[in-house]
Amino acid sequence: MNRRAFLSHASEDKDRFVREFAEKLYAKGVEAWVDEWEIYPGDSLVDKIFEEGLKSADAIIIVLSTKSVEKPWVKEELNASVVKRIEKGTRIIPVVLDNVEVPESLKNTVWVKIADLADYDAQVDRVVSAIYDLRPKPSLAKPPAYTTTSASTLHDLSKQDVVVLRLFGEAARRDGSTLGIDTEHVWEDAERLGLSREDFLDSLEILSNRGYLERSRLLGSDPPDFSVTTHGLDAYLHEFIPDFKSVFRQIAFAIVNNDKRLNSDIVDETGHEKLIVDHVLEVMQANSYVELDTGIGGYMEVTKVLAGLRRLLQTPGV
Repeated sequence: MNRRAFLSHASEDKDRFVREFAEKLYAKGVEAWVDEWEIYPGDSLVDKIFEEGLKSADAIIIVLSTKSVEKPWVKEELNASVVKRIEKGTRIIPVVLDNVEVPESLKNTVWVKIADLADYDAQVDRVVSAIYDLRPKPSLAKPPAYTTTSASTLHDLSKQDVVVLRLFGEAARRDGSTLGIDTEHVWEDAERLGLSREDFLDSLEILSNRGYLERSRLLGSDPPDFSVTTHGLDAYLHEFIPDFKSVFRQIAFAIVNNDKRLNSDIVDETGHEKLIVDHVLEVMQANSYVELDTGIGGYMEVTKVLAGLRRLLQTPGV
C-alpha cells in the first residue's frame, strides 16, 4: 500500500522546488499531498489540511527555506505543541533549502539538506526510505576467517596473533627452515584471512616482543623478515599439530629403543618432517634429555642419551 506525505511549504517555493519534489515522490511510490492538487474552490481549508492532509499522512515533510520560515502559516504548523501532537504517530521530515537554520521545535529530528536544486535525487531516496521505514545497510558478510579459529592455549596472545604465528609456522614448514621467513609472503596469506595491514604489523611486534619471532638483522625490507624462535615453533607445534606429545614420544622411542642417532635416520624411522625432528632434538637437549652434535648442512646427531629421556618414556601419559 502506498504511503502518503503531507508537504508543508511556502507558496514561493512551489515553482522552484515543491512541485517537482512532489512529482519525484510520486514516481517513487509516495502519494505527496500538495495543496494545489487537493484543495478546490469551496473546500474548507481546515478540514482539507487538518482532517485530510495532516491526519491521514504517514509523514509530514516540512520544506524549510528563507521564504517558509517567515510565513505565519508555516510557523503555525511548526508550533511546538502541534509538532508534539503530530510526532506521536507521524514521522516528521524537515527538508532544508537555502542552508537556513532549523527551527527549535524541529532540532530533535533528523533533517535532509538539499544544496543543489538541480540535483537532489539522492535526497529524495533518503526521504522515501524514511517514509517507508527502510534501513539501507550493506549485506552482512561472514566474519573474517581468522576470527573463527578455536580457542587457543596461548593465553598471552590474541586470536589474530595466534593466526599470524600459525602462518609463520606453516611458512617455516614449507621452507624447511625457521630462519629468514619472507614477511610479505606471510602477509599475503594473512590478508586472505581478513586481517588488516595494521593488525598484521601489530601482531608482528607483539610476537617479536614476546619471543615467538625474531627480527632479521638484514637491512632493507620493511617490514623486515622474521625467524621463528625455538619458543615460537614449540608453541606452534603444540597448538596446531594434533597430539604433538605423541610425535615427541615417537621420536624419543626411535632414539632409545631403535638406537637411531642421526636426525636423517630419525626422519626415515618416524616419517616426520626434518624441521619437526630437529626441533624435538633441540628441545630434548635444552631439557637435558640428550646431548647433540651439530654440523653444516643441517647435520644433527644424538651423541648421548641421558637418564631423563628414559625416565620420561616410563611415565604414562607424558
